[in-house]
Amino acid sequence: MNEADFQIINSNNEIRWLDGSPLFICCANLYKENDSNELFANIKFMNIQPETLKSIKIDIICYGIIRNEIARIENYSFENINAKRNECFGDDTLIPIENPETMSIDIILNSAIDSDGEEWINEKAQHFNVSIKQNNISSYMGRYFENLRNSWSKKGLPLDKLLYAPQIGSNYWLCVCGTFNWSVESSCCKCGAELEWLLENTDVSSMNRNEKLFKHQNNEQEISPAETQIDTSKEQEASLNIQSKPKKRKKEKKSGFRFGKSKIAAFTIILLFAAALTFCTYYFLIPASNYYQATALINEGKYDEAIDSLSKLNGYSDSKQKILHAKYLKAKNLFNDKKYLEAADIFHQIDYSDSSEKYLEAMYKYGEFLYSNGDYISALKTLSDLYGYEDSEKLAEKVENIVMNKADEFYNKGEYSDASQLFMQIYEITKNTDALEKANSATLSQANYLYDTNKYVEALKLYESLSGYDHVDVTLKKLDALKKILSTSIHIGGSSSVWENTTMQCITCHSPTLVYQFILNANGKFTFYRYCTMHNTEDDYEIIKGQYKIEDDTIYILKHNGGSTKWVKFATIENLSFDNTISSKNARLVITNPFDKNHTSLSLYGNIVGENPSPI
Repeated sequence: MNEADFQIINSNNEIRWLDGSPLFICCANLYKENDSNELFANIKFMNIQPETLKSIKIDIICYGIIRNEIARIENYSFENINAKRNECFGDDTLIPIENPETMSIDIILNSAIDSDGEEWINEKAQHFNVSIKQNNISSYMGRYFENLRNSWSKKGLPLDKLLYAPQIGSNYWLCVCGTFNWSVESSCCKCGAELEWLLENTDVSSMNRNEKLFKHQNNEQEISPAETQIDTSKEQEASLNIQSKPKKRKKEKKSGFRFGKSKIAAFTIILLFAAALTFCTYYFLIPASNYYQATALINEGKYDEAIDSLSKLNGYSDSKQKILHAKYLKAKNLFNDKKYLEAADIFHQIDYSDSSEKYLEAMYKYGEFLYSNGDYISALKTLSDLYGYEDSEKLAEKVENIVMNKADEFYNKGEYSDASQLFMQIYEITKNTDALEKANSATLSQANYLYDTNKYVEALKLYESLSGYDHVDVTLKKLDALKKILSTSIHIGGSSSVWENTTMQCITCHSPTLVYQFILNANGKFTFYRYCTMHNTEDDYEIIKGQYKIEDDTIYILKHNGGSTKWVKFATIENLSFDNTISSKNARLVITNPFDKNHTSLSLYGNIVGENPSPI
């Protein structure tokens, strides 16, 4: 594959894994060939099981511009792979994508067969949902990194393999060299590092605790000059007390009552001391202990636990600042894990250090993530809100052009509804008046299409939404006639004995004929008022009297020919509606229908005496 012959439509370079599966997806790219404009998928896999991988079957899901599934390639097969452990494959294969609307892809591994004939099957059709990533070992270890380097070197292990912080999963672990190992493996299959040794020598939390304990023990053993002076003064005071004791005892012997008061005073002092001790314990010692523990939790990366503990200290010391610090570190950790939106939410909530700048950075990264995954509308909205930050304006313009071009493609193919939706979304985000103009144009084209295909109710709604746009008002005047069809005025008159309790059905026949059926006094006879639209006058109708029947959605009338009778087909009915009982006693029947187009379908409209009824 010569990359100069292709342009990248979408690229996902995140290493992903499905728990228990025998391989990684290292990257999944969507290319367009420059000469033919044909689309191709290119996927790079890595075998992570000890056995050689022979073949796999995958589904390729194709997503449109708004991240909706538009096509799927099922059970695409890679045969004769022969990939050993930690070997990659698939990156030399271009898979044709037939749907030209595809903007991004995703992969489902259906099955895999190894060299022993064992088959792994994805029974629940799960996606690759585990992101494989590790922190840089130097940043993770901090000031302890040099100690680790020395210990690593003494074990005879290559320093160029000391790259990442080890990570433990549910049934796997990732070595410092970046290699995937299964939980049953005690040493790395690539560099040979032992898991137990790695965990012991990279436990930063344990190192911090041991360091603090060591300092604490040393502080207890040291005695300051001030403490020495205090001890000396105490010895002198004790000596003076010894010399004065005989005199004191003599005074005490003079009065037993005074001796009793001394005992009470001593007891009171003890009570006061106990109360003071309780007070200090509750308000100082316990909070201090909890504060220390919460600080340790922050150092261990247990931010939620630390925040919870600090929140219960009611402002003790600088606990409020510590809470902000813990939230800040939590957000940074989420950012490093590429959970940009979660990180941005926290940065936005706190006023700490450079949190405002970090919020913008996280949202920008989130916009890039959406863009790389083909969610262009969401990417455009995110980046447009970051006007002026980094090159967000430039990237937003690039995304907008992609969406505009896709909407133009929809329009040129006659997919006006999809085109209008995309153009309008662009306008709502960017206020681009060109997008609004194109959205209205696409809506008008869709309305015209519905009008020409006799879908008048849907057309009317779209035309009315465009009132005032271009020549739509002219069209709306023509559609007044359509409204008359949908809510025709009926005036019934004559003798009350004739018209009272008359049952009426309205059948709108696009043949082009309106058929109104009246059953007078339920006597089994009927009158058809048949109106022909070709003459286009409100009094132009003919009356046909006689008997009728309805069979298999067809109206038949009884024709008399000499002495014989014959049922003759009059009209086909697609739908029959309900009847309406009318008790009016006035005037005459008036029907208006200005359309003179020849239509082939017959449809039945709703309550003829209601306002703007809809087709049933």
